[in-house]
Amino acid sequence: MKIGAQLYLVRELCETPEALEKCLKDLKAMGYSCVQYSPWKDIGAENILKASQNAGIPIELTHYPPDKLRDDPETAMAAHRLWGLT
Repeated sequence: MKIGAQLYLVRELCETPEALEKCLKDLKAMGYSCVQYSPWKDIGAENILKASQNAGIPIELTHYPPDKLRDDPETAMAAHRLWGLT
């Protein structure tokens, strides 16, 4: 069974790529096996992927804002493809 963490709940601890990586490592150490990413702050899809890979905890789903999907679907889909979610 996978136990995932919703990153929106700890968003204030993840406002930079370095902080996100630390938070992901801490979540993995607590026993979480995956995360749900919600883009509350734009720190770059590549930085998010790198933090996830370095921490050894994958992004398995997202909670992407509907307005971002509507207004810029290409960027949203590119991020999801990069994270392996398509």
